[in-house]
Amino acid sequence: VSTQSTGSSGINAEYGKQWYQRRVRGVLNYYTNYYYKSNLRVCKMLKVLFVVLSLVSVSHAAVNCIVSTSGVEATKTCDDGVTTCHGPTRVAYTAETYNDETLRACGDCADSATNCEACTTTATDADCNAKSTLTTSHMCYSYSLVGTVYTMGATVECFIEAAAETACSKRKEDTTTAATTDLGGCGACDSGDDWCQSCDSDSCNGAMKLVSFVLPLAALFYAML
Repeated sequence: VSTQSTGSSGINAEYGKQWYQRRVRGVLNYYTNYYYKSNLRVCKMLKVLFVVLSLVSVSHAAVNCIVSTSGVEATKTCDDGVTTCHGPTRVAYTAETYNDETLRACGDCADSATNCEACTTTATDADCNAKSTLTTSHMCYSYSLVGTVYTMGATVECFIEAAAETACSKRKEDTTTAATTDLGGCGACDSGDDWCQSCDSDSCNGAMKLVSFVLPLAALFYAML
């Protein structure tokens, strides 16, 4: 009997040992998987947080523009919240046409500016209002308005991408829709500007030269009557 009892005790002890080992392995596997998955979740959350913070920092980063100060142009960092730069338009790209409202600077053009264009930029972009590098140009007559008197002035140099873009413009003589800032000069008329007439050769918007386009057409029309 004692021998049988001793054998049973040994079997029970071995079974208990195996059960304990399986239990320990199960607990270890559980916690290992738990912490592994938890670490994965934490890593993913950290990656998402990093991307969000990066986007926020870029969106709020200050932009750079060319700024004219006392006749000297240099890159400056704009105030927070500014997303545009401005400067003189390319089609009237001469120092003589600059004024306080069209000098290169941060922000949008002034409401009253007549030779100004704005560009949208980001902190990672180059200065979008940098001086034009165009070298091809042609001449157009400039015009001014003093009171109600519309007067042709001197020619100005107009810089363009290619010679095929040569164009000048001026007011139609009988216009009643032109605003005080609608003067003409470099470049063709914008689509829908019924106050404006265009031509496509060097210095073609002088008073007599534009008339020279009209007279042959009038003669042709008269001959068809």
